[in-house]
Amino acid sequence: MKHYISQKTKRKQQRGEGNGAGYKPEIRVNEVKGHLGTHMAPRDYKTDRAMQFLSQGEAMLYSILRFDDNVVDIREQYPLPIDATEIIARQLGKRQPMVRGEKIPYTVDLLADYADGHSEAYSVKVSRSEFKKSRSQIENVYIMKTYCESVGIPFHQVYTEDLNRTYAENLSRIVYYWNPNTVEDKVGLFKFLLAHKYIRIDLETDVVDPVKFRKLADDAISDEQYPDLMKKINNLKRAMI
Repeated sequence: MKHYISQKTKRKQQRGEGNGAGYKPEIRVNEVKGHLGTHMAPRDYKTDRAMQFLSQGEAMLYSILRFDDNVVDIREQYPLPIDATEIIARQLGKRQPMVRGEKIPYTVDLLADYADGHSEAYSVKVSRSEFKKSRSQIENVYIMKTYCESVGIPFHQVYTEDLNRTYAENLSRIVYYWNPNTVEDKVGLFKFLLAHKYIRIDLETDVVDPVKFRKLADDAISDEQYPDLMKKINNLKRAMI
């Protein structure tokens, strides 16, 4: 760990508590040692909270889940109660993880909250082959899965190799424009309409580069429509002040 934070301090900081903009993840990217580029903290475009992802796979899955209208919030690095997981770990002959003499919680990579009130947990690993090689990882996932399902939270094991990278990359290009304050031209307007699903295009098959976005924007928004649509955008901007 780069900057070790004790469990006592984390509890005072209310790590793992809250939701939306007020959620505080158990682990932050600056607290974990890792390779450059695998840890990232993009801002959630709906809450403006800096997300704390420890892998590209987590970031990709977040992008895909967040674009689902049924998902109302996503909490990353979500801690599970030590007392409960410790019992499950003992059944496997394992101890609760410890760092510097204190027990630390198992953490779910992503916990998605859905509009109907239920939540679902997601664990992200790079590939099946790598996952199968690690008995420790298999046991850790079993412990988290067993706990989550015991309290009625569906648990999903996800592999980065199975995620649609093209879809995730395209989503990252448009969701920045979810906020009307980012819209300054026709391409930005087109991306705003995509982000809010007023317009739909195939985002899953081919990467949409800036040149394609320009052509798509010109095809979707006529010169006659553009001024009226920008007036509506400006009205939204004023309403947010």
